[in-house]
Amino acid sequence: FIGDGVTDVPAMQVLRRQGGRTAAVYTTPDTVQELLDGGRVDIVAQADYRAGSELDAFATQALSRIAGV
Repeated sequence: FIGDGVTDVPAMQVLRRQGGRTAAVYTTPDTVQELLDGGRVDIVAQADYRAGSELDAFATQALSRIAGV
């Protein structure tokens, strides 16, 4: 799950409790750092969806884990 705001927090919490992976994206890091500090997300990454970005690496790893690769 990739979320960009406080309205995503409930879904993030449920998914993490069930073993899911979550990422909070930002344009300014101070807006989502508390989600990482509170254990609600696995990573906080810049909203950069290009190949090779930190978010791309996270999503690729999470999908590989789900696929059992």
